[in-house]
Amino acid sequence: MTAAALATAIAMIGLFGHAMAVPALYSLHVGFQAMSLTTGLGLAIVGAAQIAYFTGRRPIAAGMARVALTLAAIVLTSHAVSNGDVVNPTLATIIGLDPAMIGRTSVSTAIAIVCLSFALLPRADHVGWLGDALATTAFLIALLALAGYAYSSTDLYALPMFRTMALNTAVVTLLLSISSILGKPGQGWAMTIGAPGEAGATTRRQLIFLVVPPVLGWFLVRAANADLLQLGSAMALLVVLTIAPFLWLILRDGQRLMALDQERARSDALEAAHLDTLEARLAAQAVELDDKNRALIQSAERAQAASEGRYRQLFDSIDAGFCVIEMRFAADGTAEDYRFVEVNLSFVSATGLQDAQGRWMRELAPEHEQHWFDTYGEIARTRTPLRFESPARALEDRWYDVHAFPVDDPALHRVGVLFNDVTVRRRAEIALRELNATLEQRVEAEVAERELAQAALRQSQKMEAMGQLTGGVAHDFNNLLTPIVGSLDMLSRREGATDREKRLIDGALQSAERARVLVQRLLAFARRQPLQPGPVDVAALIEGMADLVISTSGPQIRVQVETGDALPPAIADANQLEMAILNLCVNARDAMPDGGTLTIAAAAEAVDPGAALDLPAGRYVRLTVADTGMGMDEETAKRAVEPFYSTKGVGKGTGLGLSMVHGLAAQLGGTLDIRSQKGLGTRIDLWLPASEAAAAVEAAGGPDTAIERVRGSALVVDDEAVVRMTTSDMLQDLGYATTEVATAREAVELLERGAAFDLVVTDHMMPGMTGGDLAVAIRTMRPGLPVLLVTGYAEAEGIAADIPRLAKPFRQEELARALAEIV
Repeated sequence: MTAAALATAIAMIGLFGHAMAVPALYSLHVGFQAMSLTTGLGLAIVGAAQIAYFTGRRPIAAGMARVALTLAAIVLTSHAVSNGDVVNPTLATIIGLDPAMIGRTSVSTAIAIVCLSFALLPRADHVGWLGDALATTAFLIALLALAGYAYSSTDLYALPMFRTMALNTAVVTLLLSISSILGKPGQGWAMTIGAPGEAGATTRRQLIFLVVPPVLGWFLVRAANADLLQLGSAMALLVVLTIAPFLWLILRDGQRLMALDQERARSDALEAAHLDTLEARLAAQAVELDDKNRALIQSAERAQAASEGRYRQLFDSIDAGFCVIEMRFAADGTAEDYRFVEVNLSFVSATGLQDAQGRWMRELAPEHEQHWFDTYGEIARTRTPLRFESPARALEDRWYDVHAFPVDDPALHRVGVLFNDVTVRRRAEIALRELNATLEQRVEAEVAERELAQAALRQSQKMEAMGQLTGGVAHDFNNLLTPIVGSLDMLSRREGATDREKRLIDGALQSAERARVLVQRLLAFARRQPLQPGPVDVAALIEGMADLVISTSGPQIRVQVETGDALPPAIADANQLEMAILNLCVNARDAMPDGGTLTIAAAAEAVDPGAALDLPAGRYVRLTVADTGMGMDEETAKRAVEPFYSTKGVGKGTGLGLSMVHGLAAQLGGTLDIRSQKGLGTRIDLWLPASEAAAAVEAAGGPDTAIERVRGSALVVDDEAVVRMTTSDMLQDLGYATTEVATAREAVELLERGAAFDLVVTDHMMPGMTGGDLAVAIRTMRPGLPVLLVTGYAEAEGIAADIPRLAKPFRQEELARALAEIV
């Protein structure tokens, strides 16, 4: 910018000289060509434009550059039309100056002004090399003229093109061209000259040495003109003195480049030496990163699925209606419709709009008021939340308290709407006026409704108490069955029994087994068994339950069992699935008071992506319970899986059966599908994922099963004397010497006194210290001592997950198998 300021000052001095009629200010020397008025004005404008450009005022710089460009173009047009400059004389005449003293602007000067002006325009900035090329052109024009003045050669500054360029004009042009090149440090040649490192340093040294030939030439020309040297000698000295520094510069830069090549060669050698190691490390890191990325992706997917599940649960659990809508605007910006992107479960009850998701409001409610669309459209445009109350005449004349707010990307024009139906509050005055006339009827209705609610509550409490009682009875019954099953099992293994005795013992064992199955069903009914999914043979399960279903249904109902061939196992909990089938069969029986047909079927099905059922694609087992009873209407079928919803009347059902089956299906990764028609019957499909593994089959034990005899000592802990005695007898028959104690505290004291045992068999539920607590204590006292926990309950509450367990009642072979796994 300093060069631009100096050039502008020189041009302004020239203009001041013209204004004040002082030739020395615009011609520098008597006999030299004077800077014309147009030249001074054009160069002053270019200089001021450069100062504005470098100080950040580029629009002003571009405007001034266009003025200078226009002035120079007028001069060039004058030369082309009149073969000379008629602009300066005309301008002098207009402002009252002597045309003979005003000077002329040469073609070369006008071209230089054009180049310098165009270099300041935005187009030259967009084309990086164009500004440097234009400035270099002006630089060469000025340099040629200055060389002519320096060497006293008019041929260089008085060419037909120059006619003639004034010395001060050449100086100003040279300064402005240098300023134009160096004033843009971030681009073009200025970036190369000012670059850090060896490239910039080499460029700057070579540019400095370019000054040597013209300076030496000037001195030698002066010496030749003074007859101090002959012209030939002067030229020879110029060649030698020019070549010498350039030779030194070339050799010096060559040495620097050679050093850089050597450094690069060493660097390449080091790089080659470490390349294999680096590749191996990179490969190992790539494998490690791939594993980490895969783990992170899986973790993120699980977290996202959990987050989406929580969001959906929250979204559907709120009582208020909620939806996300997407606005559609007309060409004039008017909000003309909106589409429902998401709706929660309460949306239907709050609006009465069925299947709204994905559909447009004008389609669902053509008479919906325009003010709703305008309000939501304004929220989508301004991104400003709004709380308001307004009526919706098209939606059954309801009033809504609405909180609307913008969501998602603004380009989607989406609005979240949280609303409550406040129609009751709005109609309160009418209700109060009508209250006196209808008070008695209201009281009767409220009392009746309250009595129904209380009856439903009593029924629910009754069923809960029954469940607790059933669970307690089943636990005690297991304790009673344990010595019975154990004793009968041992008797069945004795030699020498008569055929009649064997038949009696086998019959008693079968009854005991049936009692054990019954207890398991009671525990399942009491919900004392956790969900333990695994491969289940559904066909075998249904066939095994057929007799129970037939006896439960009664003589008026015909029971059909249909299971497909090659039915794969299903992923389920056998006990819970059995309870679910019983619930469905009981519901079907109750729906056919006058008799009918109850069908239990199972078939393998494949679900494709995009199927109507809300299930992932894959293989499933479809378990069907169908009846030919009363059936249900659409509304009842939709509410059938709601907890405590029942159509059987007070005292005839809890409303939990279908809810339990629906929850079981969802927990196992399947679904429950209900299809019913009033008067024709109901079909309920329970879809369960198919298992690739084979269904577990219990080993059929019996008196002929070989049991390995062992030797050792066992500590038996049980508060029930008969159970403790039977367990000891079984262990003694297996080869163990047994010691019996009635409490866990006695067992701990016995072990603390140093008693040695090979294993401990303990009951779980005992007064004081439980069997689970005893197992933990033994692990602390005797880490290597095996412990087998025997329990009448199936739940694992208070029991460490890694403690081996055996459910009561049990046979000797089951005890032997359990011991074989831990000893």
